Amino acid sequence: MSSGLAGLLAIFDPELLVLGGGVMKGLRPRWAELVEVTRQQALPRYAEHVPLTISPLGEDVSLLGAAVLAFRLVGAGG
Repeated sequence: MSSGLAGLLAIFDPELLVLGGGVMKGLRPRWAELVEVTRQQALPRYAEHVPLTISPLGEDVSLLGAAVLAFRLVGAGG
């Protein structure tokens, strides 16, 4: 997972990567290790700080995102 996150950082150069959903429930105990290994594999500009965080929305983040999309589609008439 760290390699994938390092790749996303290299491609998109985001201000922040927010991870959430049910997967994070299992990764939470190893969060510090995930951040450290991602830092090691990322480009040198991320040596000081890897912009990763856990979503405060918990396991329902995907459901909430789908609901927002549905409301937007309905509001847009389609």
